[in-house]
Amino acid sequence: MTKSHGLFAGIDIGSNTVKIKIVQWHGGRLKTLEDVSSDLPMGDEVYTTRLISDTSTKRLLSIIQYYQSLLEQYQVEEYRVVATASLRQADNAKFVIDAIYRTTGLIVEVIDDPVEKFLTYKSMRDHMVDYKQVREEGTVLVELTSRGCDVSFYRDNKMLRNDEIGIGSLELKSMLNNFIEDTPNYIQVLEEYIETKIDYVTKILKKRQIKNYLIVGGDIRTIAQTFFDNKRIMTRKEFIAFYERVTGDREHLIQQSTMI
Repeated sequence: MTKSHGLFAGIDIGSNTVKIKIVQWHGGRLKTLEDVSSDLPMGDEVYTTRLISDTSTKRLLSIIQYYQSLLEQYQVEEYRVVATASLRQADNAKFVIDAIYRTTGLIVEVIDDPVEKFLTYKSMRDHMVDYKQVREEGTVLVELTSRGCDVSFYRDNKMLRNDEIGIGSLELKSMLNNFIEDTPNYIQVLEEYIETKIDYVTKILKKRQIKNYLIVGGDIRTIAQTFFDNKRIMTRKEFIAFYERVTGDREHLIQQSTMI
């Protein structure tokens, strides 16, 4: 293959999924050829033990080998393999990275949190035609990760403030386990905990004129498919209607959440 084919690929080793996207630059735009995601919840075990287990390592190697076969099938020479929170925090990250290299020859780059955020924002800038306008207007950007919820406020194309709320799925799982042991009303206690965490951000939102609400994160596509009819863009009225429908039927909400 030569670079004139315009083929590029990215592999992302995250806390809950391992993804690959292969694209081709053609006719002045990117065309997606492959977009594959494989579930691998390494974040839970790293959060509790600081280690990636042998079972997860074997599963990860199997996934990466399959992705390597896709790179070879498409003859992709320009690619990047990155890892985020799980490998950043795992004490045996070097062993896992070495195992990937020995098995596939692929070099994994563990990116720091600021770099991860920069790549997220750069991707938004490259894919949103009205990105600058959105930043000019009153806008809230929420990045949902397994670690927490990162909230940024923008106006006049500048970030006014940034808050990180500790309500990521991993922390909430840990809190829930503690609540289950301590009280029979653990669901109510967890809800109160979340409300307390987000209360001050809610007060900030009410004081500002917010026109746009953006949310990004590895699980957003699944959430959109499950609860929001796979809509990527919606009006405020539509969002509130969807939200009220979802939260109004708690049994349905629990069933759907359990499925994903």
